[in-house]
Amino acid sequence: MDLSQVTLAQMRCLFFSRRFSYVGRERSMAVYRRSDLSGGELARSALRQVRELAWFARNVALKTLSRVDPAGIYDLKKEFRALADVRHQVDGELQALYAVDLSGAHQRLLVPYERDVAVKHDWAPDGRHIVITVDADCPGGRSPNVATVRRDGLQLRMLTHYRGGRFGAFAGSYSPDGRWVVLRVENVAKKSYRLYKMHPDGSRHVLLARLPFSLRHIDWGPLPVS
Repeated sequence: MDLSQVTLAQMRCLFFSRRFSYVGRERSMAVYRRSDLSGGELARSALRQVRELAWFARNVALKTLSRVDPAGIYDLKKEFRALADVRHQVDGELQALYAVDLSGAHQRLLVPYERDVAVKHDWAPDGRHIVITVDADCPGGRSPNVATVRRDGLQLRMLTHYRGGRFGAFAGSYSPDGRWVVLRVENVAKKSYRLYKMHPDGSRHVLLARLPFSLRHIDWGPLPVS
């Protein structure tokens, strides 16, 4: 199955699904949230997707004609040709990180379901590592934390070390030069949310902002054009 077929299958299964609500798009990925929808919610979710039909069509064209990486993961000059996706085990409980070639072949498990990987993740600009969030839904009362893993699934490295479920850290994305990772740290009970950046080895946390709301799907903007 090629990537255009994946997009079309996604539209057939999710466009009018009562189990998944369309959230929006991130780069060239469509983002859905597991939810049991009422009739009105289903209609609103479908309407949001109708408004994005031109974008969906463009995605299919790009994947079919130009073989562009659909997640915008790599610079096209690079030799890396794989994408990563997060999959649910059962009814949205526990999530794993997989990688697959752009042809749709050679699917491989990178981070297992018991690590409960968040949907949001990002590849390093050099394609060697992926930044992820583990224990995303606080399984067993564990706190969410940011980690990196090599593209072959080896060397899972924890970058934050929160415990007990009170605080949690959630991965955003790499900076375009690969020197920083942006992340969200939150205390849900106190509704305290902070935006930080840190080096990919977990060092030098720099506070960027204190916020009254929880940021989702955080992405670093491109390098400015000189």
